[in-house]
Amino acid sequence: MQKTSAVARPKKILFISHSPALAGAERCLLDIITRLDRTCYEAILILPGEGLFLSAAREFGIRTEIVSLAWWLDNSNMGPTLLPWFLKHLWRGIAAVRRIIQNEKIDLVYTNTVTCIDAAIAAKLERVPHIGHIHETIKTMRYRSYLPFVPVSKIIDMLSTRIITCSQHAADELGVVSGKVEVVLNGIDMGKIPLHPDCSLLKNELGLKPTTKLVGLIGSLSERKGQIDFIKAAKIVCETSGDVKFVMVGSGTDNYRNLLQDLINTYNLGRSVILYGYHGDVPKILPSFDIIVSAARAESFGLTVLEGMAAARPVISTRCGGPEEILTDGETGLLVPVGEPAALAGAIIRLLLDDELCRNMGALARERAEECFGIELFFGKIMRVIVETANPSCPPLR
Repeated sequence: MQKTSAVARPKKILFISHSPALAGAERCLLDIITRLDRTCYEAILILPGEGLFLSAAREFGIRTEIVSLAWWLDNSNMGPTLLPWFLKHLWRGIAAVRRIIQNEKIDLVYTNTVTCIDAAIAAKLERVPHIGHIHETIKTMRYRSYLPFVPVSKIIDMLSTRIITCSQHAADELGVVSGKVEVVLNGIDMGKIPLHPDCSLLKNELGLKPTTKLVGLIGSLSERKGQIDFIKAAKIVCETSGDVKFVMVGSGTDNYRNLLQDLINTYNLGRSVILYGYHGDVPKILPSFDIIVSAARAESFGLTVLEGMAAARPVISTRCGGPEEILTDGETGLLVPVGEPAALAGAIIRLLLDDELCRNMGALARERAEECFGIELFFGKIMRVIVETANPSCPPLR
């Protein structure tokens, strides 16, 4: 009597996000999960709380679990008095993740950050392979550890089967030399940023003339993203240029937003600088900008830089780490020093005065984005690491 062959169950991957928001790292993770072949892989996503990421995950039918995670790396003030609190919450997080690994028979754990190690420790204890996808630069983002007596790179190396970094800059700062590190530059879905979009969308919404030039900075409102330098540069530009508006898209704390608004008022820029707030569909409004700016103090990659290029817009970025691996200075955009508003203003004025240069840079930027940063290329490289780590018996791509 002929035996029927058993059908292998899909490999279960437990993904961990350190944030319930939907910023750059979280959008990259969502891109990965939504492209998994569900006949071969089953994804379960751990989030630390409710937010935009949870809403998006539910829209795509992704299984989610809410688990409170303890950040072992942070750029806020840490002191020895907080160590007992941290250890208590870390233990709870490890226990919660271990239960999920056991109950769900997880085959692979995938942590999308360097800031949380609960799941990495749980995977180690359960003898399940672990991938650490690093989207942060520890030194330039000024992360500090609750465990300063142990090098961060040693802990990440010890707890990870494989390590992915979003740029060579991030890999260099991590400093792991064991051969586990794979650099995979982020990618975007070019189809979400059309070649012939409605470029007047944001100008119409803001009640601006079609001839008004828009300079945009997109990103969470935080000191690291450089909004203060952006406002200072706007002051310089507005002293010499005509009909130009500066728009900051993104959300943040009330305290920081108020600080930015106070600076705008101090410089009498109320008519020229706009704090737009959060926008749920950034690719839709990107073509409305004539120039995209990243004034960040530190970036491991710089997804907004890439999105601006994909929108065929000239991009100005600080030399803050990751953007140097995306932009070609003088061809697909301009690079300026970190923390120098005068240099940033000079680059903005240069582009405002030269429409042909803007068009040429934008066209080359779109071409480079399509060639080097498409979502298929990104996903293929990520899947190769997943396949090699989890060793599934079915093909990774549909």
